[in-house]
Amino acid sequence: MDTSIKHAGKVIQVTSGEVVVMIEAEGACAACRAKVLCGMSESQDKLISVATPAAMSYQVGETVEVSVQQQMGIKAVMIAYVFPFLLVMAVLLGLLESGTGELTAGLSSLGLLAVYYGVLMLFRHRIAKDIVFEIHKLQEN
Repeated sequence: MDTSIKHAGKVIQVTSGEVVVMIEAEGACAACRAKVLCGMSESQDKLISVATPAAMSYQVGETVEVSVQQQMGIKAVMIAYVFPFLLVMAVLLGLLESGTGELTAGLSSLGLLAVYYGVLMLFRHRIAKDIVFEIHKLQEN
């Protein structure tokens, strides 16, 4: 059973070790079981940078398929959505239970959320090493 999430896209930029692919959300995303994981249904175009030693074998405008293992997609969703939600709720409820005012508790939990995403931004390169995209050329018919 294939456990990867795949999307077709067009190469828009090629450098010596990286290929940038634009993926366009299509009507097929509505029926895709993995749309919750990849977030493709949220906007029209997504840019994905794929590090590959074979980058120079791709050409701008070429149609390719970008894939990521499903467990990596789940990990990304947990880091980006689930953990911050749980953190905000825990801090908010904890502060409210300790007698802190609603305004202070709300602003404190949102401030902590900003700090969380700031830390994610600082460690984005380390996280990017864990979530690896693969690129494959599509067969032209």
